[in-house]
Amino acid sequence: MVRITNKKDCCGCAACVQICPKQCITMVSDEEGFLYPKVDETICIQCGVCEQICPMLNPAQSQKPKSIYAGINPDENTRRISSSGGVFFLLACKTIQEGGVVFGACFDRQWVVRHDCTETIEGLEKFLGSKYVQSETGDCYAKAEHYLKLGCEVLFSGTACQIAGLLSFLKKPFDNLITVDVLCHGVPSPLIWRDYLKYECNKHQVNISDLTDVSFRDKQVGWRRFGMSIKSGEDLLVSEPLDRNVYLKGFLRDLYLRPSCYQCQFRCGKCHSDITIADYWGIWKHHPQWDDDKGTSLVLINSENGLNVFKSLDLKKVETSYEEALSGNSPLEHSVKETQYRQLFWDCYSTDGIKAIDSICLQLRPNVFKRILRKALSLLNR
Repeated sequence: MVRITNKKDCCGCAACVQICPKQCITMVSDEEGFLYPKVDETICIQCGVCEQICPMLNPAQSQKPKSIYAGINPDENTRRISSSGGVFFLLACKTIQEGGVVFGACFDRQWVVRHDCTETIEGLEKFLGSKYVQSETGDCYAKAEHYLKLGCEVLFSGTACQIAGLLSFLKKPFDNLITVDVLCHGVPSPLIWRDYLKYECNKHQVNISDLTDVSFRDKQVGWRRFGMSIKSGEDLLVSEPLDRNVYLKGFLRDLYLRPSCYQCQFRCGKCHSDITIADYWGIWKHHPQWDDDKGTSLVLINSENGLNVFKSLDLKKVETSYEEALSGNSPLEHSVKETQYRQLFWDCYSTDGIKAIDSICLQLRPNVFKRILRKALSLLNR
């Protein structure tokens, strides 16, 4: 059975929960708000299936992409509400138009990030935009398998660990499956996200249920200097750049990432997705004619299926090199280093709540924190 003795050994994909023939595994939140599997040993039959499909216990080999592109969705409105260049929407639309189903991360009514699916073009909008929170996969692996066995085209998007979890769960390849991993440097705690929302709602005297829009990547002042925006009705409650918003500051400082993210096992193409998408940071240096500060996608094609799908899309694209892609996206190969201030943050959080983020940042000024932000901003703006 799955036993988590070191939290760095679990990425939270929940493949074990969905594969268990006795349904004796549940995902339980720890004190940091991250979900981990818990086995009811009175029901467990020691079949070992959960261990056999765990992507952390059975890591795949690394692989290099077959080709790499910068891509832009020609529809400016879609590009505007997307985090980068809007390529995911084109991929998803193709799947829907072929009678398929698309899986991705979205907000529920309480602004918790969960995986869901849709069979309509209208349903795709909820998947657009980055969500800097670890999403709950729920039973989406099992749902995807159901559609695949019916012969439906399926596009499944998620972080690299979630894609690895899906492929391990399925146990065999499906020609009607396209997997898209969204490059990330680590997933923040759902607990901190919930508390941050409560903090903003209390400050503005609204209920969480009154919120109508949340964007971690608002591009009102440009793609490079994105920020957090939150609306209640038509009222803009929060509109802050990445270096001013308390939640984004803690995220950028890696204070509350999942423990497994500090030694991610799915870098270097090890999740075996068909396509990897990311922001093309550095486009202004490598392809300056494509730099309009509205967002450009970096697209890494990892399989023949991925290449066939990508070539069929109506988008603006230009081929680029792996070295150019890596220069602005180190998470392709490298995990973030666990900060020495992580435990200090959690110690402060137990008494100060969300205010602990600013208290830690204040302790880092001016030497460390400002240097980190200057480095991040210079990378995005050079």
